[in-house]
Amino acid sequence: MRIVERGVGAMRAVFRSRSTDLYAAIGPAIHACCYAVGDEVIDEFRSQFSYADELFSEVYDRDPIRDKYPLLFLTARAPGHSNIGPQKHLDLVEANRRQLLDAGVPDSNIWAAEECTSCRTDLLFSHRREAGYTGRMMAVIGRFGPRA
Repeated sequence: MRIVERGVGAMRAVFRSRSTDLYAAIGPAIHACCYAVGDEVIDEFRSQFSYADELFSEVYDRDPIRDKYPLLFLTARAPGHSNIGPQKHLDLVEANRRQLLDAGVPDSNIWAAEECTSCRTDLLFSHRREAGYTGRMMAVIGRFGPRA
């Protein structure tokens, strides 16, 4: 947890970087559209971030079988008491952006890729979507410019 904030802190300590001079790129990742999480993830985020609830949304997943044969999925439970319902989805891109902002990186210096790795397996790898049978991607953290 808080890897982004620790990374910015390390850049301050090692390179004497100022947060306001940093630029950040949030590369391709799974987006909120595809990232359903359980209560343990929600609880962990709530314990770490005051804005955690803003990172989650309720999503009703579309299921073509359920849409075509709705009677197969009826339950005998009273309305509102079924385990069929929305899932909580986490916006990891926003979680990383918020950490960068909290660490002092200006919003204008933050860029995020629009592609969702789970939606775009034709272009990117997705561990979750492809059940772990994927290639690898790489990330780079670096410093450029003259050393002060």
